[in-house]
Amino acid sequence: MTLAFVLALACAVNAAEPRALLEGRKLKSEGDLSGAVVVWQKGLQEAQARRDDKQAYAFAWEAGEGLSKGGQAIMAAAYFDLAAAAAERLGEDINTTLMLLEAGDAHLDSSHLGKARERYDKALAIGERLQDKELRAFAQLNLGRTDLAVGDIRRALRRGGVALARFDELGKKRWKARAIELIAEAYQAKGNSSTAAGAAQAAYKFAEGADDVATMVESLVTLAAARARLGHFQEAQERIREAVALVEQYDYRAGLARLELTRGLIAAQIGQTDEAAKLLVRATGRAQAHDDLVLMARALAELGTIEAAQGRGDFALMHLRQALDRLAEAEALADWVRERLAVLHLDAGRRLEAEEQARLIAAPAPWLKGRLALAAADAAQAAVHYEACLADAGDSTERFACLCGLGHSRAAAGQW
Repeated sequence: MTLAFVLALACAVNAAEPRALLEGRKLKSEGDLSGAVVVWQKGLQEAQARRDDKQAYAFAWEAGEGLSKGGQAIMAAAYFDLAAAAAERLGEDINTTLMLLEAGDAHLDSSHLGKARERYDKALAIGERLQDKELRAFAQLNLGRTDLAVGDIRRALRRGGVALARFDELGKKRWKARAIELIAEAYQAKGNSSTAAGAAQAAYKFAEGADDVATMVESLVTLAAARARLGHFQEAQERIREAVALVEQYDYRAGLARLELTRGLIAAQIGQTDEAAKLLVRATGRAQAHDDLVLMARALAELGTIEAAQGRGDFALMHLRQALDRLAEAEALADWVRERLAVLHLDAGRRLEAEEQARLIAAPAPWLKGRLALAAADAAQAAVHYEACLADAGDSTERFACLCGLGHSRAAAGQW
């Protein structure tokens, strides 16, 4: 249940509710969600024809909520946008903001990141004008989620910290847990797995206390990924089993794609590449079914990385290019995929193609600059880049890779 669903009950218009609205709710209570949505859609059309914004708001909100629960994020976003517009015409700032947040969530769930950011920015502006701490906290949290999806880790951490401080001040344990989970995911994406693991454990603790199953699952998945990255594979698999049990107990299907992705990553890390490939293909399908282009891109890129290691360069290239296409659709940063494409080209001896991918990256990582310098027979410059890589290494795995590169560089320069 979202914030908008909770608060809008108190903020909704006070006019007598039309029969169609009640009929739709009855169908929903009987389990006929699709039938309820059809009734609300018809009621919305009739309200729009009468230019009755009060009823248009109510019907659009109910239809959006129903479609969202049914996993139809793209259509849900359209109805939440209509509800926000109706509330704005009525001059109801709170309802406008709540529907903007809902619309932003639906756009984010369907990987329309630019549209999501527009809604959240507008919600934040209204919250600032009203000096409403809770609305501002929700807008900051959701903007942080958007930043993470886009790939702007630094901004995601900053917004997550702001949201966490405000939810802590307001005593909102459930949303505090979600802010901490955002921070955990951002640190994991940054490569700081130790900090990510600690934050994920804290998020789980708060989520458990608030009976927030979604955040419990997400924090367990983040914790599993972090512990695996640190080499604690048995613990990582235990956390995955706990997450699977929660998903099955509470039928939390929205978390399955990321769960399968993380299982695939862990399987790859312990050498079970065939199992990893199966899990990543499954994650790709689940992400596609939920219009999650960013997660789909991640699964495709990880699949391509496995195929490259298996010597299946053509398949790896195909899946990495598909990942780029999905990220372009989502208006997300694709530097991390371009890094993998550059490595694929380097491994195949295609230095010029690798350099072309690197030029498209805003700030190429030192390790990639080192590999490119080695490929160009500039060992001295490669050593400089790998030394910078060591200084910036996030964990032991990354540090080991930097040390290997530095060793190759010095060997190539005759510095044994």
